Amino acid sequence: MKNAYYKKTLALTFSLISLAVTASTTGQLSLTDSSGITVPTYQDGESAYIQVVDSDGNVDPAVAETLTVKITSETEDTGTPFSATT
Repeated sequence: MKNAYYKKTLALTFSLISLAVTASTTGQLSLTDSSGITVPTYQDGESAYIQVVDSDGNVDPAVAETLTVKITSETEDTGTPFSATT
């Protein structure tokens, strides 16, 4: 199903006061809490959850594909890449 939506939530732990996310490809990123509710920031030591919706992220349903998200903040601009495979 070429048009099937790719949706994956990544659980991440950070020591950041706030978090900013940028994407270099099409798709939609949402920062959420553990219930899937969108949040603007995370507290120090709090787990962060990223929900990715990308209509072309699952080009072959018969093959496990990997999506990588790079996370940066105002204090850590080099980013930390995280991957998920569906």
